Amino acid sequence: QLTIAPSVDTIGDIKAMLQNGSGLPADQMVLSSLGGQELSDDSIPALTYGIANGATLQLEPAEIGVTVEYDGAQFQLTIAPSVDTIGDIKAMLQNGSGLPADQMVLSSLGGQELSDDSIPALTYGIANGATLQLEPAEIGVTVEYDGAQFQLTIAPS
Repeated sequence: QLTIAPSVDTIGDIKAMLQNGSGLPADQMVLSSLGGQELSDDSIPALTYGIANGATLQLEPAEIGVTVEYDGAQFQLTIAPSVDTIGDIKAMLQNGSGLPADQMVLSSLGGQELSDDSIPALTYGIANGATLQLEPAEIGVTVEYDGAQFQLTIAPS
């Protein structure tokens, strides 16, 4: 619990107060209200953002490291969880995986599919050190039967 002077203490001052307890450098913090409004301007007093007595704020790191596993390979990514969407993460993986972003399925190790490309990683609870699974949305297979070959496109999971 912090005690601040809301008309004097700025967002930057609050981050400086939080630095010791959180272990995060102030310039790597993202502070937001529980309503989701990011308190982005460090020079603005807390009162300007409507922070009043008893308010609860959310603290997140500005960037986190995540691992994505695909086909025996691991990709290390640095993402901004409150900004980078699932679609952004897929775009980061295109070159290394060889899959087009629109053909990717990302899921948590718990099996939850991260299906909405427009949602920030933070909304899905992706935290520092998280491991995600990448799979192709569809794969092509050939089925041979009685001398004939059939080309099929199937969903692997």
